[in-house]
Amino acid sequence: MKIGTVAGTNDSTTTIATNDMVQEHVTNFTKELFGYIANGIGDDISSIARTMLGEVVEKIDDWQIERFQQSIRDDKISFTIQTNHSEKYSMLSDMRAHILRRDNNYQFIVTINSKNYGCYLDNTDINWCSIVYLLNNMTVNDDANDVAVTESYKPVWDWKISQFNVSDIKFETMINPQFADRTYFSNCSPVDPTSTRPTYFGDTDGSVGAVLYALFATGHLRIMAEGENFLSQLLNIEDEVLNVLLRENFNEQLDTNVNTIISILNRRDIVLESLQPYLVINKDAVTPCTFLGDQTGDRFSNICGDQFIIDLLKRIMSINENVHVLAGNHETNCNGNYMQNFTRMKPLDEDTYAGIKDYPVCFYGPKYKIMANHHGITFDDQRKRYIIGPITVSSDEMTNALEPVELAAIINKKHHAVINGKKFKNSRAISCRSFNRYFSVSTDYRPKLEALLACSQMLGINQVVAHNGNGGRECIGETGTVLGLNARDSKHAGRMFSMHNCQINPGAGPEITTPWKSYQHEKNRNGLMPLIRRRTMLQL
Repeated sequence: MKIGTVAGTNDSTTTIATNDMVQEHVTNFTKELFGYIANGIGDDISSIARTMLGEVVEKIDDWQIERFQQSIRDDKISFTIQTNHSEKYSMLSDMRAHILRRDNNYQFIVTINSKNYGCYLDNTDINWCSIVYLLNNMTVNDDANDVAVTESYKPVWDWKISQFNVSDIKFETMINPQFADRTYFSNCSPVDPTSTRPTYFGDTDGSVGAVLYALFATGHLRIMAEGENFLSQLLNIEDEVLNVLLRENFNEQLDTNVNTIISILNRRDIVLESLQPYLVINKDAVTPCTFLGDQTGDRFSNICGDQFIIDLLKRIMSINENVHVLAGNHETNCNGNYMQNFTRMKPLDEDTYAGIKDYPVCFYGPKYKIMANHHGITFDDQRKRYIIGPITVSSDEMTNALEPVELAAIINKKHHAVINGKKFKNSRAISCRSFNRYFSVSTDYRPKLEALLACSQMLGINQVVAHNGNGGRECIGETGTVLGLNARDSKHAGRMFSMHNCQINPGAGPEITTPWKSYQHEKNRNGLMPLIRRRTMLQL
């Protein structure tokens, strides 16, 4: 039974092109600084760089600026300039610009062909303080409503809670047959719901059926007989969405494709309302269950489906500390109207922000030394800074640079500092047209498996990741392992294929030295997974 609704404020955003004051400031600022840099380039610098800067200075008055993209890191404001007539400004293709703060001084830097040219803003006549303020605040109209940091989540549904044996779920006889022949679940591995060994699930991409499967399999949820028909209807509808996504000519930019999916998902809303009363939460489930991110705000998402997932998982987490839900790039940056974002530039009223803003980025389990996270943690070339998506942690920030518990705490603190900011929710209003640099950085961050492995070995931990996961193929090192739980179908490169999961299975030796046996899906036990499955289901 539904007990309430969650709706966001009707926030508005403004692009640079629609704000004459912003355009004038940015144009004058960039023109003068580019000219200052060009005049300061010495004879030892290539003439190509000088020519490119000169062309920019000459043509900047004609720019039709669309937007800035900027970073969220404390020490740097990075931005790129996009124009409506890119063919006229080909010299910009290899150019990036950013403002870097060092020792409380701001420096303007332009990067051309991997070389940096810059000047300190203190040495110019530019009122750099006002420009830096402008760049930090240009994404939101001054009249927009700020989001209070204290905004709390309000439950949507009233969930049945009971105490029962996992055998009462009848997973093998009643539930699993409904999932067994469906493509999206073809690579799911068995789970023992009577065991306390932790289980991990990769991206579920906004699929309600995938989240329900994970909870059924781990003993956290059962369905009453009266709801089985609605479950079947739900899975059939989500199969329809998958079939559209797997079309060879599928293109998110085409309204016909997007509107088809929106129409299908609207039918799902009715089924979810009918299904919900027949789902029962098991308050005594013993199998730890961790969702690795991208549960919502993705290809199968609409506002009702995402609210359903968020509300169910929050209720389960409130009564069972064995369930963990991590933040991926999608639920963090995209509201539940994911597909509708492709059809309009107007901000959407409903949002899932209150439901996801408290999700952590990573969770460390000391028993098996497993760091669960969406992106995977690596370090820079000097091994002085940990990197996970758009978040960086310097070793100087840590009391013990090799302590995973401390590292996880700092990462989560930095993540929450960003998404609990007053302006962050506004950047989700039009997520696919957003100024939000946090989104593009977290989406594009796809480290190689070898980089993840090296970091795991240095920390002496094991990582279970999704996002750019390799579909269950495990890479094993001397002191650390990496297991990826996301995949692509080699026949449909770039498109989602199936959900992946694993339950940690310690070997016969001490658990501390043998985190788990080499993991392979049953169907791939005799061979390695295709290399293409190192990629993720998600590609924006």
